[in-house]
Amino acid sequence: MPLVPQQYDNRIKQQRQRIQRHPGDDSRLRHKLNKLKVRRYEGKQAAQPPEPMPWNAEYETTTGKLDRDYNYEQGNIAADELNTQRAYGFTDSSDPFSRARQLQENFQNANRGTLNNYAASGQLYAGSLNNARGIDRQNFEQGWDTSKKEYDSTLMSLQQRRLEAQRQRDEGKLAAEAQRLEDAAAERVDPAEAPPPPRFVRDFYRQQKKAKGQPKPNKPNRPNNRRRK
Repeated sequence: MPLVPQQYDNRIKQQRQRIQRHPGDDSRLRHKLNKLKVRRYEGKQAAQPPEPMPWNAEYETTTGKLDRDYNYEQGNIAADELNTQRAYGFTDSSDPFSRARQLQENFQNANRGTLNNYAASGQLYAGSLNNARGIDRQNFEQGWDTSKKEYDSTLMSLQQRRLEAQRQRDEGKLAAEAQRLEDAAAERVDPAEAPPPPRFVRDFYRQQKKAKGQPKPNKPNRPNNRRRK
């Protein structure tokens, strides 16, 4: 069952007290406080006819800057991700100097060098040639595995940057929305723009004015029971 606005007022007061008592980083507590403010305003709007939200310059400036910073950060992350894919060459092999291409070429050169050395020494059909080739492949696979782990770690850090940018924008917009709702609730209504009172209120004041304008009724004459002397 949703809470009424008065219950949200109590929770907001308790949350502010928690923030005052909490040492250090209180971003999570303030995020919950902003959510309570928004829900309180939504509860008030549901209990009465909806009113248009007044234009707030500070809110528009804040949210616009949050969107610009978010889009700028997303562009940087996309560029870094593309450069990382080209530099390592595991998914994008367009760069001839990528890490994966270099590892493959080094392995082929080491394999040819081992074969030539054994052929020059007359041990082309020796069993030790297979062992040497096995060592070359093992070195290649170790280098490949190390580079692949570095590549995955870099992509993971880019994903964390993307999520952090999303979180900062969402929390910033929620705080701006809560502040806008508080400003709208505290804003005084211009009497010239205020809606007319309900009909029963107008009828009541009309009757009051009519009663004040009528003359007071005369008091009835009391019989004089005094005896004349």
